[in-house]
Formats: sequence, C-alpha cells, structure tokens
Amino acid sequence: MNVLSRCVVLIFLLLSSVSTHAQAQKNSPEYSRADAAFSALKPDSRVLLEVFLTAAGYYNSVPQATFSTRLFNAVKQFQGENGYPQTGALDSIQLEKLTSVATSKLDLWGFERTRHPSRPVAIWVPMGLGLTASRTSSGIDWKEPKDRVRVTFMSTPAVDIDDNFSALIDLMESKGAKIHYRVKRPDWFVISFTTAGSIDGYARYHRDGPNVTGFTLFWDNTAGDVNGDRIATLMSGSLWAVMLDKPFPAIPRRAPVMANAPSAPASQTPSPAPSPKESQPRLSSGTGFFVSPEGHLVTNAHVVEKCEQISIKTSDGTIADARRLNVDVANDLALLSVKVSPKKTAKLRIGVRLGEGVAAFGYPHTDLLSSSGNFTLGNVTALSGLGDDSRYFQISAPVQSGNSGGPLLDTSGNVVGVVSAKLNALKVALQGGDLPQNVNFAVKSVILATYLNSNDVAIQSGSVGEKPLDSADLADRAKEISAFVLCGAR
Repeated sequence: MNVLSRCVVLIFLLLSSVSTHAQAQKNSPEYSRADAAFSALKPDSRVLLEVFLTAAGYYNSVPQATFSTRLFNAVKQFQGENGYPQTGALDSIQLEKLTSVATSKLDLWGFERTRHPSRPVAIWVPMGLGLTASRTSSGIDWKEPKDRVRVTFMSTPAVDIDDNFSALIDLMESKGAKIHYRVKRPDWFVISFTTAGSIDGYARYHRDGPNVTGFTLFWDNTAGDVNGDRIATLMSGSLWAVMLDKPFPAIPRRAPVMANAPSAPASQTPSPAPSPKESQPRLSSGTGFFVSPEGHLVTNAHVVEKCEQISIKTSDGTIADARRLNVDVANDLALLSVKVSPKKTAKLRIGVRLGEGVAAFGYPHTDLLSSSGNFTLGNVTALSGLGDDSRYFQISAPVQSGNSGGPLLDTSGNVVGVVSAKLNALKVALQGGDLPQNVNFAVKSVILATYLNSNDVAIQSGSVGEKPLDSADLADRAKEISAFVLCGAR
C-alpha cells in the first residue's frame, strides 16, 4: 500500500470514528433529555439560547432552533468550564450565568439592526464598537476608529448568485487570500478567509430577487481582539433569518430600558422627564425635531407612547396635529408625522469625540420658563450611558423636564444625538452623599440613523465646518428644526 492509499484509509477511519461517536451521543439518554429540554422551548427562545452560546464563545454555527450534537457539545463545554455537571441541558442558575457572560460581550459590540438603503434587508451591525458609516453606490461601509473592524453591506443588481460567488473567490485568491472554507447553495453562499495581510474575513450573500445582497466582515486581531469570529456568526445568523424567513430574536440588552430613560444600576436611576404640570396628569410635553421636508418629526418614546392626542408647535407659531408612526421603547425613540413643511430639517452626523462641545435645545418647564425654547451648552463627558450602555453618551449640557426628545447639536449645527434623560441627582446624593451636577444622557445619532432607515426616512448627512458656529447662530439653527410637543388624552 503506497503513502497516498494509507492516507486515504486513515482519513476514512478518522471520519468513521467521528461519525460513530456522534451517533453514540445521539443514542444516549443524556442527549435525549437535553434534546427534549431544548425542544420544549419556543423557537425564539431556542435561537436566543444559541445566540448567547455564540456570544460567549461556545458555539460557532448559525442559530437554527434545532438541536444537534454540535449544540449539545457547546452546552457541555460551557458547563464544564464553569464548574457545572456536563449534562448538555441548562438549568436556571446555569442559564443566568450564560446570560451574564454573553451580554457582557453583546453590550460591548452594541449590535443594531440596520437596513440596507435600497433593499428590504436588515442585518445586525456592531455599532457599539464606534463604527462610522459612509454611503456607497451599492450600500453602506462601516469602519472602526482603530481599524479593527470593517463591514461592507452591499447589494449588487442583475447578477447571478453563482457568478457572484465565483468572482469573489477569484478576487480573493488573486490577492493571496487563504480560504478556510466555502459553502455554496442554490440561493446563498458563505466564505471564510484570511487576507495576505493576515486580516480575517467572513462573507455571506443571498439571492435577493434580481440582486445578490449580503455583507463582508473584516477584523484585524493584531490591532486588538474583538472576537470577530463571534460577530461574524451573529451577523450571518441575522441575514440568514431575514432571507429565509426564520426566527431570530430581538437584539439582547443587558436589562430592559425604562420608558423614560436608559437602563441603569439602582444607585444611578435616571429621573423621568415629568409632565410640566404635575397637577394635570392628563397632559405632558416634550420636544421634537424635524428630520425630513415631508414633516417627519423625531422625539423620545416616553414623550408620546401613551398619548391619545398629540399636537406640535413650531418656532414660527404654527400649530398642528401629529400622527404617531412608530414608537421604539427600547431605544427611547418615536417618529411622528406632521402636516407641516418645516423651514429646515436636521442633518445627522455619526460619532462624536470625548470632550467635544455640544448644545441642547428644548422646551423645558413651559409653565415656568420661556415658551420660546431653552438653549444650553456643554460637552460630551462620556461615550456611553449608565451601565456602559453603548446606545447613549453622557453630556454636561443642562437639561430640564420637557427637554426630552430635543436635538443635541455639535458646534457645526449637526444633530449628534437625541436628549433622553437626566440622572436623578437627589436620589444619588441620598444614597452616596454626593450631589452630581449636569449628568444627562442622549441617544446617539447612529441609533437614530438606524431607526430612521428602518422606517424608510431618508437621512440627511451633515459635515463639520472649518470653524464652529457662533452660539447665537447655533441656537437659531436648533430652534428652526425643533418643535414643542404636547401630549394629552381625549
């Protein structure tokens, strides 16, 4: 028997051994009990469990809500590494531990469900890594400031899926990339690779009507490990679920967000933006700002989610009824439609720097303060909110009741956030003995941009000017795009 023949025999014996072991596992009582426990869960809960195992680093397969030897072994590995009996089925204590490990990573990545600009396809994108977006002719590109992560989300029209796959493989090989695996099906394909420059990559594309739509993720572990393989698996699962109409969970958060503020530790509870007239509980108010010439207006979810009737008043005195189009309680955002042609609309700028100057505008305490609006200046004091919530950043610009939903602008007049909440300073002082000053929070513009995209509202991009606007000009700009929002019951 020659060397080649011996190699073939050894490979056959190895594969037979693996297959026999897997079959023995499936026939074991332990596997049957674990399978029954998993199958008893609802499909969404099964997928969520797989998402948690992926985020924690134990499972590297697209979540499909079906039990398998790979999933069985992933659970056993988690149990073994954390000192639990390796049964393959999680009890409530083990699940709590897994959730804690997984959400620490999910909070770091800060996934946001982001829709393609021209196709009805949305994927999870790790925006919490500080990605900055740029539009392309075929979609959106994102880049992380440290260049550890890059994402290309694209749709190519009038191309065959087989031709697209072949062209991508040829391109990679011509540039010296090492392809680790490739999977090709009639309607989709996946490629895992490492470039000649030692940058890892993952590509997943699907047939999308006459188009081919998907993403390519690059990550550079030499610049800092962000667990790109786990990000790739979760992004892949999000696209797979959309394209094949399979169950996939909402993006898991560390804790549910209250209706009026970002989630926070008990010792740092943000206070709600209360009604300006506490003696009239059927009325409340806030601020909003226009994001389209067609009269789309953004505010906070907690300003309007319980309203039966909504009215707005613009800076020129125009009063109009508003219709609620969408409310996103998780991210504290709401979209209204108003039959008003605004003089100006917000231009969004994605990303701010720590310490950058910002300005807040709103209509706080209209029963006590100026009904013409209130303008304050401050700085970005932290790039995350309470509990390191990556959807928010912290600002020192003073805000009051009624500022909720107002624009936060940079010194060039671009909207960089949506004022959302303020820390309950009195409660913190009573608990810790220190009275915090001007600790306020805003929803990041990248979250707003994703939200608008998902609601088919075109985003107007802003840019940084050569020199900052004068404060008075900045206040005029803020006032022109803003509106007073009044909420009440019929």
